[in-house]
Amino acid sequence: MNTIIYTSSDDESHSLQETAHIRKQTSNAVESISTDNNKRSADSSDTKSKGSKKSCLIGCQSRTDRDLTTPCLTKKEPLALSVLNLSCCDVIRLMCKHGITSLNPMKAGVLHVYNEEKDKLRRYFSKLSSRFTLSIDRFNSTVSGEHSYYCLTVHFVTNSWFPKLKKKILGLIKCDGDPIESFKSFLLDWNIDMNILCVVTADIGVEDELKNWLISRGSLPFGGNLLDVGHLVDFLEYAACAREELAADVFQKVRQIRDYLHKTSANENNFQVAADKVKSLGYKVSSEGFCTSTTPDLKLIDSAVGFKEVFCELEQLDPCFKSINLTAKEWDEATAIGRWFELLDDVDNNFGGSRNQTANVYFPKVCDIFMQLLEWQKSDHRKGCDIASNLTKEFIEEYWRPYMLGLAIPVILDPRCNMVVVECWYKKIYGDDAEVQLTKLINDINDIYDKYATDPKYSKSSAEPSTGIRNMYWPAEVKYELSLYLKQSKFPSVENFDLLHWWGDRYQIFPTLARMAKDFLAIPYSTALTNSTLRYDIIDLIYSQELDSDIREAYLCTKYWLEGPER
Repeated sequence: MNTIIYTSSDDESHSLQETAHIRKQTSNAVESISTDNNKRSADSSDTKSKGSKKSCLIGCQSRTDRDLTTPCLTKKEPLALSVLNLSCCDVIRLMCKHGITSLNPMKAGVLHVYNEEKDKLRRYFSKLSSRFTLSIDRFNSTVSGEHSYYCLTVHFVTNSWFPKLKKKILGLIKCDGDPIESFKSFLLDWNIDMNILCVVTADIGVEDELKNWLISRGSLPFGGNLLDVGHLVDFLEYAACAREELAADVFQKVRQIRDYLHKTSANENNFQVAADKVKSLGYKVSSEGFCTSTTPDLKLIDSAVGFKEVFCELEQLDPCFKSINLTAKEWDEATAIGRWFELLDDVDNNFGGSRNQTANVYFPKVCDIFMQLLEWQKSDHRKGCDIASNLTKEFIEEYWRPYMLGLAIPVILDPRCNMVVVECWYKKIYGDDAEVQLTKLINDINDIYDKYATDPKYSKSSAEPSTGIRNMYWPAEVKYELSLYLKQSKFPSVENFDLLHWWGDRYQIFPTLARMAKDFLAIPYSTALTNSTLRYDIIDLIYSQELDSDIREAYLCTKYWLEGPER
């Protein structure tokens, strides 16, 4: 962590010299900009249009192809005047925000701006009423992994009248060995070590020790870390490969169907006639044509399932087709395979940390995976049944137990779902044992509620226990506020429903639950950098030769802190 500490008159003198140097460079840049603008005035209209959007903010002594120059300024006043009206630090802020990397000559100024912005963010964090979810993403700077960089990001909900999900990068830590002590120092420096809800990480090796330390600091009220969803995607891919191997005969028959349909124009015509008839009977038929010879096998299965009714009708038009069509049992297997790959795509696409979703949307997806595994266990194929049984055990141990509290609480705190959705899924999954499992889940949630209700960080809840309103699964001594919420009818589903705003409006009625809702709804279930330009910026920065090592983190953080207004 780079920090500027001015401790002597020599340091102050050096700072003044750096400031004078920056002012001189800024002045030279303005002159360069004015000259550049005059030259552009003689260009064609197209060139003028492009040139008006890009201007060199500062002259670079050694510009390379990797420089990200010419930031966009949209002020109406002349560019030279707009730059002259800025302070030196504001010029640096503008340069960091727009990605100019030739900052080495202004190192002291960059670090000074970084520390100013960091202090602003610290003060902003201290005023938040919510806890943070900490996500840790790891990058290796060498193939052998000798040097690792860890990007730490916090996810939270704002205090605004219309609460919003937010995430802020905190820093980029370089570690050559065990990173735990670095993490501890880092969280202490940011003063959030006692205010972490959970940790989401893809690096299994760092979780246990960090978890124990955070619990000792009063963090992690539900007592666990969450593996990054990438591990769940890997699990689903492994299961998909196993199922594909077991269903080799189904894949082969679907390929035969594809080849048969495209063999002659008469076959293609019969297929179209069958499709038109099925549509006329009201059946849903895939809007896309059936696959070609270049279509991958997995997509082929999806396509075939979409035309199942058409193939059944085709048997009546073409008796020869009946011998190659799938049997009822094979169609069931093809449908199950297609459903599994839908789950894989859904988890991969929708659990990503870059998506602005509250955590209530994830519970049904994970329950669906569980249900598919249980159905697979009923397979008549002995080997398939054994594989499904082993996968189910692994899923329960690695994903269901660690994730369940973090998944169930957000969906319970969605008034459109309440306990109804959880009860429904538990009955499907556990059958006769559902009531026992629900009671255990509710007891765990009640313990978390008690921790929130007695948290010294907040004033005592106005909703004290009074009447012993009972629920089927809730103990009699449950807090009145929680019981009152669960007794309410489901809130109707409406278009553009804002769940965070709903809880913001009900803070006076349910103060403890509202705090829980803000914290648990912000859990991302993925590291912060999934599908994000931030990932590429970090990779470029790790290998960059254009910035000195001691200002890389400062540049990266300042760039992304300046993107949002909350500082």
